[in-house]
Amino acid sequence: MALQEAIYKAIQEFGKDVLIESRFINILNDYHGFDEMPAARLILRIIQEEGHMSQLVSSAESLNKPAISQIPYKINKRFGFEMELVENIINCLLGSVGYSVVSSSVKISDEGISSPVPKDISITEVSKEDLKKAWSDKDGVQYSKNRKKLLQAPKSIDACCIQEGTRIVCNHAFSECQSLENLILPEGLTHIGDSAFSVCKSLQGLFLPKSLIHIGDNAFSWCLSLRFLVFQNKIKTIGQDAFRRCFLEKVFIPDGTRSHFESILPKDMHKTIIEGNTLTTFLRNQLQWDFIKH
Repeated sequence: MALQEAIYKAIQEFGKDVLIESRFINILNDYHGFDEMPAARLILRIIQEEGHMSQLVSSAESLNKPAISQIPYKINKRFGFEMELVENIINCLLGSVGYSVVSSSVKISDEGISSPVPKDISITEVSKEDLKKAWSDKDGVQYSKNRKKLLQAPKSIDACCIQEGTRIVCNHAFSECQSLENLILPEGLTHIGDSAFSVCKSLQGLFLPKSLIHIGDNAFSWCLSLRFLVFQNKIKTIGQDAFRRCFLEKVFIPDGTRSHFESILPKDMHKTIIEGNTLTTFLRNQLQWDFIKH
């Protein structure tokens, strides 16, 4: 489809205001399905046809975050798309291959791009704006306004069924929730942040969703009671010391993925790996039953 035809179809379906409509950001935060939407396809086509795709890949490989963050500004300047909207799509693109992504990391002036903001913001970090607009569920667990990020949980929580639609568990979200024993992670979750579940000393087992692509540094460190993990997919990245001081007995992985998991898990966990999906349904049902009983 030609670029002009894609623009026409996007405007025809969503109206001219789609180019600056902020509500579209909430739609694009849904990482699964964003590429099925005409405006998202349009921005992806712009990224490709304007030569930004090669710049994006080379900048990501060299960890040149300021260069990445110039792309939304250029697209905003030329086509009128809201910068945050373009950043969201770039987050999706880079997140899908395991890169950390920055957001709003370039200062904009009328003259153009100026120096990068000193601190890059990872998609798993919690901003002041997130907390200011946070929504809380009945258990006091806080989510971002669009319910895509789980920001933080009360230290006293002992069971949590994370809201459907959550894509990110942010850094330190459940850190030191020492009574947390039962935890259900929803399908659609893509990122678990740094130290997200560190020192959750009562957590015994975890069934990780198929959608998960990244586990951060120290994510489950010092989960002293953690005995088994179930991976349903070939997860892309596992951070440093993600399972430090965990005494895992069994790590279930999909068929044909042993070499991959041995390359991303520490050596002392290799002996716990069990390849094959025979028990995954049983384990998932057991976890859900334990949660219901609780």
